[in-house]
Amino acid sequence: MERGVEGGRTGGMTGRRHGFEYQSCYCEENVYLMGKELSDQWPGQSFHVLFISNPSRSVLISNQRAKENEIVCWDYHVVLLHLHHDLSSIYDLDTRLPFPCPASQYLTHSFPKGVSPELTPLFRVLPLHSYLSYFSSDRSHMISQSGEYLSPPPSWPPINSPLAESPNQIDQFISMNPLHLSPISQVLNLDQMNSFCSLNNDA
Repeated sequence: MERGVEGGRTGGMTGRRHGFEYQSCYCEENVYLMGKELSDQWPGQSFHVLFISNPSRSVLISNQRAKENEIVCWDYHVVLLHLHHDLSSIYDLDTRLPFPCPASQYLTHSFPKGVSPELTPLFRVLPLHSYLSYFSSDRSHMISQSGEYLSPPPSWPPINSPLAESPNQIDQFISMNPLHLSPISQVLNLDQMNSFCSLNNDA
């Protein structure tokens, strides 16, 4: 098991993964750019962004590229959900599971069962269009007390969406307080997340 800031898994790996822009440690920005690209390619499709964390900011996740054959513990993680009536899929640029991965398979094989409550996942779920409109991050959460980046930043500029209330709202997205961002998102547990995907498959 490894404890670390999100994405600190590949020593600053940068470039492209599965054809999408990628920078390790910055999954929220990777998903932003990937979601924008996919929504441009497939207009009208239903995409949602999932922030995965909990009140203790310690979530166990299996099948991550950071640790082969081990479970890692992240403070948060961000993935993209494609809802479809035939089969909903999750796009996770850091998983060892298929890409994209059927949502039920991803949820079953990414989150170990029987762990203590402080290590179980919660999911902040919001439509991709809301994420692209409201998300912002100045990357200050990735700067140490000495003023150095914990992991090299992406080559692209920090994200400041057109309707963002400030240049840095990432903590509100990571927070699992359901009152935060309530007009545009909801917070679900793992069972509710499975139901959310299943209901859309059955629609």
